[in-house]
Amino acid sequence: MSPPPVCAPPCPRVGPLLGRLFDSLNRSGVRWLVLRGRDRLEAPDGDVDLLVHPADLSTVSSLATEVGFVGRSAWGRRPHRFMSGYDPEVDRMIELDLVDEIAFGPHHELRTETATGVLARAVPSDGVPVPCPEDAVWLNLIHLLLDKTTVPIHRIDTAEVPGSTGPVAELLPASVRRRITTAMRAGDPEAVRGLGPDVADALGGGAGPSVRRFWRRSLRTTVKLQKATVRRGPSLALLGPDGAGKSTLVAALARSCRPEPHIEYMGVYPRSRRPVRLPGVGLVTTVGRLWTAQARAAVARRRGRPVIFDRHPLEAAHVGPPTSGRGRLRRRVLSHTVPRPDHVVVLDAPVEELLRRKPEHSPDRTAEMRESYLRLAGSVGARVVDTTEGPEATRRALLTELFTSGRTRVPR
Repeated sequence: MSPPPVCAPPCPRVGPLLGRLFDSLNRSGVRWLVLRGRDRLEAPDGDVDLLVHPADLSTVSSLATEVGFVGRSAWGRRPHRFMSGYDPEVDRMIELDLVDEIAFGPHHELRTETATGVLARAVPSDGVPVPCPEDAVWLNLIHLLLDKTTVPIHRIDTAEVPGSTGPVAELLPASVRRRITTAMRAGDPEAVRGLGPDVADALGGGAGPSVRRFWRRSLRTTVKLQKATVRRGPSLALLGPDGAGKSTLVAALARSCRPEPHIEYMGVYPRSRRPVRLPGVGLVTTVGRLWTAQARAAVARRRGRPVIFDRHPLEAAHVGPPTSGRGRLRRRVLSHTVPRPDHVVVLDAPVEELLRRKPEHSPDRTAEMRESYLRLAGSVGARVVDTTEGPEATRRALLTELFTSGRTRVPR
């Protein structure tokens, strides 16, 4: 089967990041279409669902990674594979939901073999392949009736009466199709909604109500357990001298990043210091605090959430006045206390700007700290971001860094 028509880059009415992805998919010849979300591709405010031929799924995932998406697929969420990306040109987080089969039900338990048939009948819409009108109506209708716990009446558009042929329509017995089309022609959405159990029975292979309830209850329990095992979310450490704007940017990232990020303070010095009189107790306490914070971050990453570290023990070996003996050993131990994040960003600004924002130190001390952080950046391969353009521009740069594809760990 030949792939859908190639659209000229950039695709009309498609945002820049998605436009690059769609152009790459078309050039590669993979078989795909936009299953849901076609009307908001310029500035998506939710998931963009792509149906992909099973033989092409790994290729599509690789191409999405190349243009800037990060995989966060969930074990146990078959057939869904999730990817996140940030488009700085429209300032939107974009969530891709890649599927290689069409399944219905709250937990996608009603699996079908219609994907290849729907892909074969795809038609272009502004250069983007979508289901043909007949398949689109049936897909949306069955999605509303089976995937949602409650179906708002206004979501059932009785003006679009589906045909009775095609791979999706033929999932249902002719008698059920006739009753649905009759209710649609009569403009009776309540009657259409009432046919949901008949549609579920047809796709569930005729299982009786008690069998179906047992199956769905077991599936819900399994899914809850499986949700705890997902691909790790990315991690980013924000470092910089006082006045660089770390706290402001951490708060801005928390508001705009999707999925919602987990924030951890990882400075080697606690925010509220208490005097420690016994030698070594302070180091043990600090290590324990850092590992506790690291454990919380690891749990969040395991759930697929991005993690942002406000400061990081990496600072210990590179920032601060020279020390000798026990002090140098302490810094070395702390700098290797926890695993290093995927990304390290050092926020920078001229000394005059740092003093204007936070005049807590002398100009010489501020300049010394700034140089220390720049040396740290060179030592660990961190990215230096100039914050003088303002928090908004810096926030976009950090989101781009956090969701950079092909991320690698900071070298040790």
